[in-house]
This record gives sequence, C-alpha cells and structure tokens, in this order.
Amino acid sequence: MRPPNVMITRQRSPQLLALAFACGAAIGCQAEHANPEHCHYAAGDLTCADLYGEDRPFCVGPADGCPGAEAHYGCVAEPPAYECHSPCGAGTFASEDNTCPGSDDESEAEADGGDTPECGNGVTEADEQCDDGNEINDDACSNACILSICGDGITQATIGETCDDGNTQSGDECASNCTLPGTVIWSKIYEFESCDAAAVAVTSMGGADLVFTCGGPRRKLMGVDSNGDELWTVSTPTMTSGNPSIAVSNVDPDKFVIGGQLNGQGHVRYHKSNGSYDWISTIPLDSSTVYNVAIDNLGAVVAAGEVAGEPMLHHFTATGELEWSHFDASGGDFFAVATGPDNQIWVLQSLPFQVHSYSATGELLWTSASLIGHSKDDIGVDAEGNAFVVGNTAADNIDNFRIHKLGPDGVETWYKIHPSTGVDAHGNAIAVLPNGTSVVAGYTVGESQSQVGLLSWHSAAGTNLQEITYEDDDHPTTLFDVAVSTQGYAVAVGTCGPLKQLCLLKVTL
Repeated sequence: MRPPNVMITRQRSPQLLALAFACGAAIGCQAEHANPEHCHYAAGDLTCADLYGEDRPFCVGPADGCPGAEAHYGCVAEPPAYECHSPCGAGTFASEDNTCPGSDDESEAEADGGDTPECGNGVTEADEQCDDGNEINDDACSNACILSICGDGITQATIGETCDDGNTQSGDECASNCTLPGTVIWSKIYEFESCDAAAVAVTSMGGADLVFTCGGPRRKLMGVDSNGDELWTVSTPTMTSGNPSIAVSNVDPDKFVIGGQLNGQGHVRYHKSNGSYDWISTIPLDSSTVYNVAIDNLGAVVAAGEVAGEPMLHHFTATGELEWSHFDASGGDFFAVATGPDNQIWVLQSLPFQVHSYSATGELLWTSASLIGHSKDDIGVDAEGNAFVVGNTAADNIDNFRIHKLGPDGVETWYKIHPSTGVDAHGNAIAVLPNGTSVVAGYTVGESQSQVGLLSWHSAAGTNLQEITYEDDDHPTTLFDVAVSTQGYAVAVGTCGPLKQLCLLKVTL
C-alpha cells in the first residue's frame, strides 16, 4: 500500500508509450485495438497516479467480471480484486507481475475476493489464531486475535489463571501454570493415625515416596502416584531417631534411601521403587544413629548423624560400599545434609549451629561462622552451590523461623527472620529450587487460634513471595517436610485433623 498522502508521479512520454505498448503478442494485449492510454496497457498504477492522483490510484485490467475497467482509463479509487488488478500494466495482471509499487497492497489479501482481514470482526482469517469478535483482552482470545496461553502476560480468569507474569517458570510470584504459588492441586488423608514425624521426596513420574512414624516407633514407607493414590506400603525394622529422612536417586530412577537406627547402631537402607530394599548398611558403632541422608549426582549416598553425641558423616557408593567416614570429637551432631554441584556436601551441625562443606572425597572445604538459631532444622542447596538453612529462634516463648543464605565459599550472604505476628511461625524443613527460591514447611497459629500447617516461599534474594496456611476442614496441623520438583509443583507431608492422620498436599510452585 502506498503511504497515505504521498503521491507517486512519473512523467509520461506519449511517443514512448505508443511504441512500447503497440499491440502485439509479446506485450500481452487482450484486445485487437487496445487503447495505449488505458492503464492496463500503459504503466498500471503509475498511469493512474499520473492521471488522477490519490483519487483513483489503482488500475483495473479489462477482463470479464472486473468492474471499472472501461471508465477513467481503468483507474479506480479502491483496491480491485487480485485477479483484476494490473499494478504494472504492460498487459499483465498482479498474478503475472506483482513487482511494481502497490502490488503488495490490500488486493493481495483479496485473492479470493474477500475483504481485508480485521481482528475483532468475529471471523478467523489470514494469520489470526482466533477471533471472538469482542474487545475483551483477558478471555480465551486476546485483542490481537491470538489464543490465550499461560505465560503471555495477561491473566485470563476464563481459562483458570489467577496470575500471569509473562513466563512459565517456577519459583517466582506466579506459579508455572499461572496460579498463585501454593494453590492446592490435590490433598490426601491416609489411614495412619497418631503420626509424629514424616519426610517426603518427589519421584520422576510426578509421585512421591514417604517415610513416617505413626502409632509406634517403627518406620513405614509408602509410595504414591501423581494423584496421591497409594501404590504400596511397607514396614521397616528401622527405629525412630529424630526426624525421618529420605532422598530419591536421579541416577538409578526412583530408587531411594532412608536412614535411622537399628539395635542401637546407625542404619542406612537403599530401596527399590516398589519399596523393597536393595541394600542395607549398618554402622558398627554403638550409640550411633543416622539423622539425615542425601544422594549426589553420581548416585552416591551420604549419611549424617552422631556417635554418642559427636558428629559423624559416612559416604557410600550407589551399591552400598563404604568409601569414607568422618568423625569429629568436638561439637554436637550432624543432623541435616545436602549435596549439590560437583557433588559437594553440606552438613548442618547442631552445636555450634553452623555449616561444614566437604568434597565428594571427604576433604573438609570450609566451616561457616556460627549462625543464629536453635533446634534441629534443615538445609538445601541451589544449582549455583548456595546453601539455604532454616533455623528457629524463640523470644517470649514464641518461635519464628529464619533463613540463612551462604555462598559456595561458606560466607553468609543474608539472613531473614520471619516477621513476628505474636504467634509461632516454626520452620521444620526447607526445599530449594535450582534458581534459589526456597519453600519452608512448618506450622503457625491460624485465624481459628488453632495450629495449622504453613508453607512460605522466599526468593533467592530473601524476599517473601508467598505464605499459605491451610485452615479448611481436616486441615494440616503441621507440615513436617516439603520436596520440590522442577516440573512445577511441591509435595508437603504432615498430619491432619484431631486424629493426627498422615496427609499430603501437592501444590503449585
């Protein structure tokens, strides 16, 4: 289309035209006595521009069914149908020669004789993905006639979105499926009662594996599918020793490891995806126990715990062979462990409350300064090798959790304390996404003045992104543990209702 208010002119030579467009086969004349002054036999649109300017800038060829070809030397005011347009003249139509100015105008869009596509006219045409004929931008078809999808930056309530930040990444203020983080995908309450401890790990198929103690000291294991339905449950001889711990292997798909104590000695059990065990290792030291386990990127198992109150760390191959052990004669137990890039190991010590880092071969890399906090809490690591520690501090008999971020060199980057609300906000566990977003699981006191489960999201910079309490019927009274998946969800385990039944929540990230 020629730009508005710009006239294209060319000086015509009648003599040249008479010579160039004399009737002959080579110039495609359509009539025996073609009029050389007719735009179709002359210079097409340029001839019309010379004769009539912007009033009649388009040339119609003298073909059957092409109105306007006889009057005004074939020059018309509106773009003709594609099969009638002769933009170049010389006895040709646009279908034969569209190299001249004006040949790429609206008439091309009318090759089928239709109108120019117009978003909002209720007809899906040309390159439009949709056209619902309205000016509502937050429905299933945007004002640009593009189908609405999660991640387009427009919150479309009609398709179930509650937010849309322009991406489909987890770990920010809007979950990867365009709902607010913490939105419940499903919740399940299981038959086990009087539960007092549990841990959870997500599997590659969208489900979860659990270890828990309910109604007795011995631990049970359970696997659930992506909908939370029970796949299998087995009992183990492993006795309770602090909070249970579980880790899933990324190398040996969905095999997992648990730790604990059996007959007064530390105990590590490596299980298959159906709950049966693959190998068992007992630490041959009296008064030893395993509090926490992790699996590195090569499938090696790390077990942290204590021997008679002093810290210990064991490193096993994926097939159960002990590679090295570390014992420390000073300080309290190692009660939380995590692995990360280069299979580096981070362990959290109870007294003093600090982090130690070891290489995969057992070399001590660094020890952090003492952190503020108390009680046996948790540690997680992001893809960059930053460690995130959750601890709890008490003031006036009220617990508030705090998060510490340590760089790969062990130097504290920041710490954030949960704002005091006059009631407990206790953190039991922390899970960390690759981008450094962390999720804390624990409990607080809800509006009903009863204890309720708590999930709290924090960015890599420590900003509180979202905080959710679950206060519906049979709500979780506490959440013991949380595990995150790169597939856009988290699974939290706790107890629900007055019978303290085992329950799971699957929520968006």
